[in-house]
Amino acid sequence: LLSELTDLSIFKENSFDMVLSLSGTISYACEERTKMFRELVRVAKNGAPLIITVKCKPYYFKQLLHKIDLDKLTEPTKAGLWEMLDTNYKQYEDYPDEPPYYAFSGQELIELIERNNCDVLEIAGINCLTTHLYSQLEAIRENEAAWETALLIEEKISKSPGLWDAGEEILVVA
Repeated sequence: LLSELTDLSIFKENSFDMVLSLSGTISYACEERTKMFRELVRVAKNGAPLIITVKCKPYYFKQLLHKIDLDKLTEPTKAGLWEMLDTNYKQYEDYPDEPPYYAFSGQELIELIERNNCDVLEIAGINCLTTHLYSQLEAIRENEAAWETALLIEEKISKSPGLWDAGEEILVVA
């Protein structure tokens, strides 16, 4: 329930040595995303790391192309594509199999963090190059040297400021 994410009053202030919010949970809080983030900061001990991932806008559109989702691409108004571009909200009504969420940009995430008196320690895109390459990655994984190179390339690309928004999600340590 959203109320469980935005009201962590069952925990005292400064309770945790680290706070994790993964799988885009803050994005799914939609209008309550700032309130949820404030609660995460409140329950973290002073100086404790916050490790957060959020949904990013381009990934939603990459999925449409990857899946060849002709229904959404031929009826973009019904699918809420234009609305998603304008507002960052992925709507629920027309496609109930996909919950609504708010898609961040890297800059927007940085601003949310800084507005709440936190520092960004590291930010990166998740799977900037490797999105949907499951079988290819399995083959590369069989060769240790190739795997190490692929990981290094992904790490360097994903930390490039212009590419934070290119992955499946944005990861930040604050």
